Parts: sequence; structure tokens; C-alpha cells
Amino acid sequence: MLIITIAIGLCSALTLTQAVPAVGPRPEQPLYDLVQRLLPAKYQKEIQFSLKDAIPTTSTTNVHDVYRITTSKNSKIVIEGDSLSALGAGLNYYLRNSCQVEMSWSGDRFNELPSNPPTAISEANTGSEIIQGSIVPWRYYMNVVTAGYSTVFWDWQRWEREIDWMVLNGINMPLALTGQEYITRQLYLNLGLSLEEISSYFVGAAFQPWNRMGNIQGSWGFKNDTGVKNGFIDSQFELQKKILQRMKAFGMTPILPSFQSFVPSALVQKFPNTTFHEASQWSGMPLENTMVHYVDPQEPLFATLAEEFIKLQKQYYGENVTDHYILDLYNELLPASSEPEYLKSTTKAVVHALRNADKNAVWVMQGWFLTATQFWTPPVTKSFFDGIREAEGKAFIIDLYSDGMPQWKHTDGFYGMDWGWSMINNFAGGQGIFGVLPTVLTEPFAGYHHPAKSMKGMGVTPDGINTNEFLYHLIYDLAWKNPNESLSGKLLLDQFIQRRYGAKKTTPLMLEAWDQISKTLWNITGELTGKVKSYLDINPKLNMEAFGFEPTVPMYDTAVVADAWKKLIKSTETKESNSRLGHRLVSESAVTFTKAKEFAQEEFDVLAREALSFATDSSKTDVSQQRHSSNDLPNASDLPLKAPGFRFDVIDVTREVLLITVLPALHKELVKGFNDTNAAQIVLYGSLIEALILDTDKLLSTHSQFHLGKWLGNANAIAKTIKIPNGKQDFNNGQLTTPANYLEFQARNQITWWGPASQGSLADYASKQWAGLVKTYYLPRWQHFSKSLLKTAISGQAWNQDKFNVEIAAFEGKWQYGTWGQRKGETWGPSPKDDTVEIAQDIFRRWGKLAIRISQSKST
Repeated sequence: MLIITIAIGLCSALTLTQAVPAVGPRPEQPLYDLVQRLLPAKYQKEIQFSLKDAIPTTSTTNVHDVYRITTSKNSKIVIEGDSLSALGAGLNYYLRNSCQVEMSWSGDRFNELPSNPPTAISEANTGSEIIQGSIVPWRYYMNVVTAGYSTVFWDWQRWEREIDWMVLNGINMPLALTGQEYITRQLYLNLGLSLEEISSYFVGAAFQPWNRMGNIQGSWGFKNDTGVKNGFIDSQFELQKKILQRMKAFGMTPILPSFQSFVPSALVQKFPNTTFHEASQWSGMPLENTMVHYVDPQEPLFATLAEEFIKLQKQYYGENVTDHYILDLYNELLPASSEPEYLKSTTKAVVHALRNADKNAVWVMQGWFLTATQFWTPPVTKSFFDGIREAEGKAFIIDLYSDGMPQWKHTDGFYGMDWGWSMINNFAGGQGIFGVLPTVLTEPFAGYHHPAKSMKGMGVTPDGINTNEFLYHLIYDLAWKNPNESLSGKLLLDQFIQRRYGAKKTTPLMLEAWDQISKTLWNITGELTGKVKSYLDINPKLNMEAFGFEPTVPMYDTAVVADAWKKLIKSTETKESNSRLGHRLVSESAVTFTKAKEFAQEEFDVLAREALSFATDSSKTDVSQQRHSSNDLPNASDLPLKAPGFRFDVIDVTREVLLITVLPALHKELVKGFNDTNAAQIVLYGSLIEALILDTDKLLSTHSQFHLGKWLGNANAIAKTIKIPNGKQDFNNGQLTTPANYLEFQARNQITWWGPASQGSLADYASKQWAGLVKTYYLPRWQHFSKSLLKTAISGQAWNQDKFNVEIAAFEGKWQYGTWGQRKGETWGPSPKDDTVEIAQDIFRRWGKLAIRISQSKST
């Protein structure tokens, strides 16, 4: 290896923009502003904040960011804290325990707050004072790919709400990676690379995190996208300035990026005497989109670029924004050598480079790279961290997947380096009720008590948000619990559900349903498992059973979950719904059911007969025996039927049962019909699958969190803010590449092909069960599958999966370039006419008995 000192003259003429302004003279003001944004006017008058140098506490463990809540003589709620983060956590404690409300991704119930702010603020709701502190100084949020799967198309309004959510959850160290391509671009422009050379290295908007980590380079979908790509980078940079300003106003320490070592290939040519390496091919991506070059961290060029990158950030954002910089050298990549001395020299070089740019620099890294255990043996891993220690560097390791593959246990608490316990839970922004509640309730405290005493943080690091909210909220709640006391998962869940639905509107049946779910779907253990992947969003084939990571075969007792679904739906019965029982909703699936019934025969099995008996037109269905006495039922206003969290949960549980329990059973019978060359059975079960998918889409369409229109609508809104630099226009085959069609392609491609090819290894990895996507993308695939099976069976030929894949790819390829909203039914969000609960009730009447029978047969 050649180590050559290189002197680089970087351009000093930078076009600087306004730095992040300083916080005003009243440090508590951001908390008052938050209250004004979220709470009714009376609460704005009755809640007082006071920042103190210290809050006395008798605890020996909960000593970080301490807050105290008291009631003043004039009945005002006084929240004191030794940090702004403590004040935010104190406000959240008051809202959760006294007011029984909670801010969440799926919505909140702040409009149902008591008209007069409650004055009792203890856990028992009877005392006059509460003092709490955190067991760790840092509560962090997000992993590096959350930006791709969740936040990429957010505007400032959505970011503002998320930062408010962070404040209430006591988060004081969030990742802040938005717009870093602006800094990277300026760095390379200063080195003399052209805009085209840099742009050809950058990836599309929805895939930026994987470019930052050196997994991929270049973009696909448009032959020319330099203008819109750079316009998007500019808009994200402007957004980042607002994000950082707000984070700093709340006293947070955002984690900013550092130079990641990955470079455009054009830079390799500029420095022929510098040692560069070529990363390995990543996840089966085409070679031209991977095999990224990176400069060896021991090279002087690395130190120069790292120092210049951080200096640029300080110039653009301000000097005192942070001292924490994330650098993942080997995320899903392997080092050039496993020699201990090489790794030790590498980490020493990184520490020196970061410290040259910021004398207080803390090297933040995700521990995900250590999951490649065949390479990262204990001696190799120790040498990596020894280099940091010998260089007297400061580091913070985010143990990204502590809930499934905890690296702190295999590294003796990261050999004494500061680290944080994390729950990832969610991969690729996928949906699915999944978790490891017993682990979450105990393992963070086990890490805290480890002899190394180096656990300094707790946080959530999901690939994507908007799922399993109880578990994510719970992690931040645990940071303020006594680490020496055992916790009741049921009690914590009951309290969460009551805050989510309303304490007076939550019924025992609802709590019973969630207790069953917590003992099944939230009690799945094992390394690298993940949610159950639905048949719906996988390219159909004859054998769809899969085990291991994100299996298609359930890892839980489906009968218990189906029963929980039954109880949740039963808990929605009201006097009003009872009177509607004989007038079920008209569904698109009714036509499909009618077609299916034409092919029903007596010899068909119980599955088919029961499916059809619950799939007839409601006007011809005798439901009189299902009626209840109205005196036995509550009024709709007595239940949380309109609460956004309850509606989300009804959809989530219904979706889980329909797609994980019922759909595989229908698929099995469809394939059996093909194997038996039974055309009638193929048509029957193909029709039932189509009906199930249509019903699923209809239900999903009633909540914005389950709607493709929201994802595409956010992309469309961001497109309107993009200005093409220097008026540059790009053309593809003679057509203008506009911000709107560029970003819509990005949004569509990520959740389907995830790359340039339909059969790539990441295709359907980031699939979503969203209304619109289900109907316009997944349904046509399944319809074509059923028709192809029928045609093949009639012809007497063998099934040709490759031929089917080619046919489907042609359809999928056209879908990638679609424009949402041009066809009938393509809406940007839920219709106010569609009621979640009514549709869920209707779906249960159609599919409930069948789902229970299938789940019970699996259990036995």
C-alpha cells in the first residue's frame, strides 16, 4: 500500500448561505411554541416551563435530564427541568399520565383533552409532585436508512411535527442527514470535478442513504436527470437548515454526517498515487450501480477530505451545531484487510481526521457492520476499537439491532466504548405487527448493568416508521424507568391503549384483544427474523413458503391472533351498527364473489363452501340471528371509533389476518386446482383471492397511513419546490424530465423494483400494503397469475415461472412510469365517505368465520 502525502489546494471561494441562527434569549420559548402548536388555548395559559441548573433527586440511577412537575398555588402546571429535553419529557409525562393523551405517528387525541387542565400529576393521579430522570444521557432516533424509507418526501410541516414528537419523547440526539449531498457536491466541486461527474455518482432521491454508505452509485429510470437531481439536492439543503435550527432550539445534539470515504470514480483518476479500494457488489445490484470506490482511511487524502467536509458543514450551518458525526466505514461491506494492525491504523486515522476538523468530535457509528460475524471475530473487532482508544478518540456506537442481534453481548460492552441500546424492529419500512416485547422489557436494563458500564444511550432505529407504535414509544419510556425494577408488559400496554383510544372509551374486550396480540405477534424471538412477509406483495408463484428472514410462514399462533381480531371487531358493535346489520356495504368484491359462486360445486371442500357462504350479496343474506338487543350495546359515541389510533389498529389487525392467514390458504387451493387440472377450482379460488385483495384495498383506503396517494402526494408536493439549477433542462427520448415525474418514479420504484430490474434481489423488499398500490400493482399480478394457471392447465403444459415473470415485468415496467391521479379512483387520500369501522365490520362478516377455521386448522 502506498502512503503518499498529498497537498490539496481547495477552493476558498464558497457561496455561503445563512447559518443556523442562535436561539433567542428565552430558552424555554421553544416549549411554549410547541404547546401552542399542539394543545388547546387553555393549556397554553396553564402550563409553565422553567429551566434550572439542577433538579434535586434522590435516585442514584436516573440522574440525566431530570424534570420536576408541580402545581402552583394558582393551579398552574409547573414543569422544571435541567435541560430542554427534560422539559419536553416532563410535558409528555403530564400529558400521558394526567391527561391520558399521547402524540403518535398515526394521529393523536389532543382535541379530546379535558377542557380544564388536570392538576394532579403523579402516576396515581393523586399527588402534587413528580421527579424523574433518565438512566442514560442520550436518547437517539433513526438509523441511516430511515431517510429513504420514511422522510425523503417530507416537507417542513411534516418535519416540524416529527421534531415535536421527538421533544415529547425526550429525544436529544437525532440523526440529521437531510441534504448532505449539498455539502458533498461542494466538496467535489472544490476539488475540480464537474457537476456532471458528481451527478453521475449521486443516486436518485429515494435511494440516497445507500449512496451515502457506499452501497450504490448512479441512478436509473431516466437517462438524463442531472438538473432535477441537483434541484432536489438544493431543496433538501434548504430544508436541513430549518431542521437543524429547530433541533438546536430544543437543545438537541443532532448527529451530522462526516466524509464517508466513498468517492466518484472521476476522483480516482485525479489522484493516481493515492490508494483507493473498490467495494464489493452489493445486494445483487448491476455492477455499474455498485462496486463504489473509496479512499483508504489511512491515506492523507482521506484526512484532508474529512476535515474539509466538516469545515463546509460548519460554514453552512454554524460552528456550534454539533460535535457528533456519523461515519459507517463498512456498512454491509468488508474492509480491505482483516489484519488487526491495519484495522487499528484505520480507526486511528479516522479519529485524527475528525479531531483535526473538530477538536471535540465524537465518532458515531452503527454497530450493524459487526453482524458479519465471520469477518468480525472478537480479535478483529477488538483491534478496530483499540485503534480509537489508542488515538484517545471519543466514539458512540449505536447497537442498531439490540432487539435481535445484540452486538454489545459479543463485544464485552463494546470494550468499554460508549454505546446505546437500540430497537430496529422494522426492515425496509415494511408493515406487519411484529416485536420482541419480553426482550424490550429486560435487555436494555441488562445492558445498563453490564460491568463495562458503558451504555450511555437508548433509542429506536427503525428502517421505516408508522408501525408497532407501542414498542417504539415503550423504548423511550423505559429510559426514564428505574432499571432495578421489573416491569409489567400488560400494564404498560393497557395504559398505552387507553391513552390511544381514550381511557373512558377503551373496553375490556379491546384490552383483551391486545393482550392476545402481545403474547403472539409481539413475542417472536430469534436472530434476524422480522415481520411475516405477505403473499400479497410477492411476485406470485406455485410455492410461496419461505423461512428465515421475514418468512412467509407465520411464527405465531394464528388462531390466537384471529380470535383477537374477532374481539376487536366485536368491540365496535353499537346500537347504530346493529341497526345497519341488514344493510351491509356494497363492495367491488361482490361481483367477483358472484362469478366465483357460478363455479361452486358440491364436491368442493369446506373452505370453498364457507368462503362462498359469507361472500354473497348482503341483501340476500339472512343476518337476523346475528342481531343483538340494542339495550346490550353502547352508543357509537361511547367508543373510540373515530380515534385515528383505533382506526389504524383495526386496519392493521384486519390486514394481518386476511393476508397472513387467509390468503395463503386460498393460494394453496388455487395451486391444488392447477395440479389437479381442475379449471373450475382455479377460477373459483382465483376469484376469491381477487375478492380478498379488493376488500383489503378498500379497508386500507380509509386511513392516510395506509394510502399510496399520501406517499406519491408528498413526492409531488416536494417536486413543486424544486428549481432546476441554471435553468438546465434534461430530456429523455425527447421528453422533458420534470421534477414531478422524476420524484414519482423514485417513489414508485423504491416500493416495487428497488432498482433498475424487475427481478433484482431487492424487488418487493420495500413493498407496502397501501391502498392504490394493492389495487393497481399487486392485484393485476395475482389476476394474471390465476389466468396463466388456468390457461396452462387447459393446454396441458408445465408451469413456466420464467415466462410468467417476463410477462409480469412488462406490466410492472409501465407502472414505474405512471402518473398518479389520472385514472378513476386514484385519490390522494381517504374519502370522508368511507368509514374504517363499518368496512372492517363488513369484511369480518365476509371473511371472519373462514379466517378462524383456517387459523384453527393450522394450530392443530
